[in-house]
Amino acid sequence: MFFRGLADAIIKLALTQCAILGSPLLVIVSAANPNVFTTLDIPENVILLSARVPAEAFARLMAASSFVVVPVNPGLVRGAGEATVVNAMWHGRATICADDICAFEYVQEAVTGYVTPPGEVANLRERIIELRNDPEKAAAMGCAARQIAVADLTSEHFCRRLRALGSILAASK
Repeated sequence: MFFRGLADAIIKLALTQCAILGSPLLVIVSAANPNVFTTLDIPENVILLSARVPAEAFARLMAASSFVVVPVNPGLVRGAGEATVVNAMWHGRATICADDICAFEYVQEAVTGYVTPPGEVANLRERIIELRNDPEKAAAMGCAARQIAVADLTSEHFCRRLRALGSILAASK
């Protein structure tokens, strides 16, 4: 599993959930601020990364994961969560995202992953267990995610959408 975009309290929660899962899976936790790791009790199957990891290494770890979990604090305006979701999809990984702002614009529920309400630990845990226990389902969701990323989430796609929006706005004046 690969956790990304976590605040201090969420990292502690993620590690607690990993311990509860008793999973032999390798778990990678990434955070922009490496100082959040200083007070944590880290299980043996957990690797901690800061955002200072080279992009190539970060991408390799994400691509090697079974699925990606992006639990973020509720109500935050940010860019890291969206970028992580799109990167996970590009790497063909199912994504479980605890988000209340924009994950639903990328993740198709039960097709490419799941969006859970932030702070609902039981729901997040249930989805993690589901994909951990059904690697074929996680792989199928990852394939669907990759197809969507290639078709609709490229830089060219976003540029076309921005141009179309600009045209609409110009025509409305």
